[in-house]
Amino acid sequence: MIDIWQVTVVSLVLVALWACILLLYKFLPALTVKFPSREPPQISSTVPYIGHLIGIFIHKNHYYTQLSKLFQFPILKLPILGGQLYIIKSPKLIAAIERKPNTISFWHVEASAIGRVAGLRPEATETVSKGVGDNPDSFWLKGLRAIHHAMAPGEGINGMVLEAARTSVETLRRFDTESRGQRINLWDWVSHEITLSHTNAVYGQRNPYKDRQVEAAFWDFSQGSYKLLLGTYSNLLAPAAHRGREKVVEAFKPYFLDFNRETTAPTTTTSPLMQARMSNMANTLEIEDMARMECVNGLAILANTVPSAFWTLVQVYGHRDLLERVREGAAAAAAVVVTDENLHDGRGMEAKKKTKKMIIDINILLKNSSIIQPIVQEVIRLRTTGIGPRFVREDILLQDRYLLKKGSMVVIPNRAVHFDPEVWGQGVDGFDERRFWAKGSFSGSSSPSSSSLMRGDKGKGGGAGSGERKVMPTTATAYRGFGGGATICPGKHFAVDGIAVFVALVVLRYDIFPVRLGWGDLKQEMKDMALQLGSPEGKFEVEFRLREGMEGVEWGVR
Repeated sequence: MIDIWQVTVVSLVLVALWACILLLYKFLPALTVKFPSREPPQISSTVPYIGHLIGIFIHKNHYYTQLSKLFQFPILKLPILGGQLYIIKSPKLIAAIERKPNTISFWHVEASAIGRVAGLRPEATETVSKGVGDNPDSFWLKGLRAIHHAMAPGEGINGMVLEAARTSVETLRRFDTESRGQRINLWDWVSHEITLSHTNAVYGQRNPYKDRQVEAAFWDFSQGSYKLLLGTYSNLLAPAAHRGREKVVEAFKPYFLDFNRETTAPTTTTSPLMQARMSNMANTLEIEDMARMECVNGLAILANTVPSAFWTLVQVYGHRDLLERVREGAAAAAAVVVTDENLHDGRGMEAKKKTKKMIIDINILLKNSSIIQPIVQEVIRLRTTGIGPRFVREDILLQDRYLLKKGSMVVIPNRAVHFDPEVWGQGVDGFDERRFWAKGSFSGSSSPSSSSLMRGDKGKGGGAGSGERKVMPTTATAYRGFGGGATICPGKHFAVDGIAVFVALVVLRYDIFPVRLGWGDLKQEMKDMALQLGSPEGKFEVEFRLREGMEGVEWGVR
């Protein structure tokens, strides 16, 4: 049981610390630039050691974007607490980093954090982090190779997208019956719809997130997950995140126990992703630690997919001409079937009832007629706030010019790269639905091969895809929505395709009307460190109305 006096003391210390930081930040002197030999330009504060730390504390990830815009250099060096942090926004330097994934390592940042965020036992933390990047047969790299293979475009991903769509069809049917016509918080609604559809696709029939309490607990965990890095004291400083994590963990324990006892063909009850994860965890971790790892894996499945889906709907519904084009593309993949059903009244009288069914062909939607995937990508370009942190494991000279020192950190602020007119051309600040038009799923992002994950520093980043629209050579590296190189997100195709299908189902079915704020009035929370794409500021209430001609329509996907 937590001592109330201990909680009170900690709270008072935090309040005092916060007051001191605000006071100091108010009088923080101007930043200055120095040009040390063979090192990046150094941005110094006259408040030594902690000046930049205060800026990060106040502005969170947005601080790196602000500095990148203020100082127009491809790379910056920030002295912090006797060490250094580098901010990189040049695509050429990013490409150089991605060619050295083991020397300038994202994997080591993840591995060092996961033990505390998941609450793993010390021996499990050692197992998970041992040999990261150095040993091709390490737990980490074996798991990555298996997941990349499972999540590559093909039959497995198509099946997951179809399963997510089937869930959405059913949840939207229930929504029409139970909640349509009410004022709905759009963020909460999208969060629930995507959470249930995507986790059903991943976990199958025994999906723990079917329990609304587990779903709510996960989002409590997600919102405070970065605070759990505090480890021992996280239950005091992030109690909601700590409680949420423990509830999700308890829900996953029986899931993994049942998984181990499974005697039927595994592909009939779960996804290729879970098969890949289980192949790596089953003989290595205890059930307790598997459940904890899976709680954290929920961040990869949901934490960026939900805001991406939300902002895509906002973008589409906020522009009538765009909405009509999206509907036209989605309708091209839909077949309307009208059937006659014989009705008996129990007295020998018969009547016929016409039933209208709208069946959406997922393959046609995604491959032939949809403009939605490029819209999703452009929304992510505009909205992402991530920083892609990396750890420098040894001194390294980039482009024979910039020395990065061992033990330092590197961040790549997505917004600084995504809003660079030298990379993206004019109109970089605005939405362009054609920016990612190309032949292929992703113009300029590709998954690393299994061999690149084994070769370590020899792996290469993805190259730009050929397409109908010319894509600038640096765009492939500059698009940071899913990372890049050997550390690119393996679930990017499932995420974008799943969002595209969800958006298609919604736009064909509903008109959505804001209640108070207009679509253009909605602001994004730029300081949200829990999400790679920030959530909206405050509630955004809307009303759903069935489109004309959609009353009584039965929906399906194939």
